[in-house]
Amino acid sequence: VEQGYVLSAATQTQFAGYGTGDFRRFREFHKNDYAFYFKDTWNVTNSLTLNLGLRYDVYGSIFEQNGLATNTTRGEAGIFSISGSGFENWFGNRRTDGGLTEVELVGKNSPNPDKLFWPQDRNNFAPSIGFSYSLPDSRTIIRGGAGVNYAGAIQVLDYELSFGNVPGTVNIQRIPTSSYVNFDNVGDFFPLVPSIQPFAPAKLTDRNADFDVNSDTRRTPYTYNWNLSVQRELANNLTLEVSYIGNKATQLLQVIELNEPDIFASFEGSETFLEAFNTTRAGGDAPLFDRMLDGIRIGSITVGTNGSGSAALRRFGRTDNLIADGEVAELAEYMNSTNTGTRVPGGLLRTNGFPENFIMVSPQFDDAQVWGSGDNSTYNSLQIQLRKRLSSGVSGQFSYTWSKALGNAIGAGTATGGGDNDTTTGLNPLDRSIMKGRLGFDRTHAWNAHGTWELPIGPGRALGSNVPSALARVIEGWQLSSIFTYQSGAPQSIRADSRTVVANQAQSTPNLVGSLPKDFGEVNVTPAGPVYFTGLSRVSAPMPNFGADPNDISRD
Repeated sequence: VEQGYVLSAATQTQFAGYGTGDFRRFREFHKNDYAFYFKDTWNVTNSLTLNLGLRYDVYGSIFEQNGLATNTTRGEAGIFSISGSGFENWFGNRRTDGGLTEVELVGKNSPNPDKLFWPQDRNNFAPSIGFSYSLPDSRTIIRGGAGVNYAGAIQVLDYELSFGNVPGTVNIQRIPTSSYVNFDNVGDFFPLVPSIQPFAPAKLTDRNADFDVNSDTRRTPYTYNWNLSVQRELANNLTLEVSYIGNKATQLLQVIELNEPDIFASFEGSETFLEAFNTTRAGGDAPLFDRMLDGIRIGSITVGTNGSGSAALRRFGRTDNLIADGEVAELAEYMNSTNTGTRVPGGLLRTNGFPENFIMVSPQFDDAQVWGSGDNSTYNSLQIQLRKRLSSGVSGQFSYTWSKALGNAIGAGTATGGGDNDTTTGLNPLDRSIMKGRLGFDRTHAWNAHGTWELPIGPGRALGSNVPSALARVIEGWQLSSIFTYQSGAPQSIRADSRTVVANQAQSTPNLVGSLPKDFGEVNVTPAGPVYFTGLSRVSAPMPNFGADPNDISRD
């Protein structure tokens, strides 16, 4: 059973529950953007024309109508909680004296109007230049240009969903039930008393709330654009144009999940969590798990009394499959937050003196995310166009594009900024560069064509030129047109549904033996239905050896 409490105004000092006059769940986020530009066309000579421009963009910082936009009291550093003040304390030997994460209201209409929701970026000057030059033969034109474009528009709903539920301004109180609950008796549990007061830090025993913060170094995303083309008139009303078009996007909106398990953590000279996991998976007894779980009952084993910590994890129904499947990050996350054996979330670490942040950098939260602008992408393309202007009743265009779009967005994360971000969780949190790959909108080849033919029917045409005027009105002016599009498919990702290095999403990749066949993407239609990925098979990894204990799942 759970009940939610909220702050409905910046001046409110107590949480309001549903049904009270002060309860207002809605958040009204606003953002003001402005743009100013200057542009001029300069005919330098009869053959050379320049286009010059300068644009200035101001993308405002979000504010909440009632002053309920949030940040930590220490900015980006605050979300690292007891672990310190920045990314230098993300993995490895963490501090424990950083202080719990505290929230405050910021922005317009809040008690702190001078503190913005995210830093204001005021240097968004975007110059551009273009040229057009006609060769002396007057049948060939060379065009080119380069410029900068800023793109600070965002998907406001993403911020409402994430920042409108920050602990300290929203409090979800939960209690477990040991008996059957229905609409007749659920009222016996209410009202649930809020666990904390407004703006109070989340407790280290919570471990189920989410907290998001904007990066102190967040900037407006921008793109460098450039192009060069040569246009040649092949015949009257028929032109061929060959172009190179490219861009590089920098400081794209990005979310980094801080609370990925540190599977390389060790305690007072012990083996790492990963090493303990591998020992356990091989049927051995890991000293790290013996020390961590000493005296705690896990399933049928009280560690140190009738079995080792590794044996307890191999037999326990919630952890045995994680070990068998190699999901070390998922096991670490589970041991960080579960109340198994202690009845208190995080008790498996706390009972025997392990640091609260041994596994997670912000241990009182489930997800802890920094919303910044660290992603990038590139696009390069060759584009060919053959155009026929209208003559003799026929017009049309054929185009071909050969391109590649690369960037740090091959993960499956949450979207910020209208889908600019896909890298909340990477393949390896410490090396985000390995996420670089073909973007979701990448299409290697694209053919497009369209054409129009004015039918030669009606007055003055080859057919029906002398029909009565009434009939002429019916048959004249008809056109036949067509559109053709053919393009390469979207990039295909292959993932394994296991959580090895990261735990928030299944981002593992399988080992590919050999090379993918060239017809990998083809679909074969059979009487039984379509068959995808013909010739691709999956081979299971060797089963783990859990030792000779007949109760371990290798015997299951």
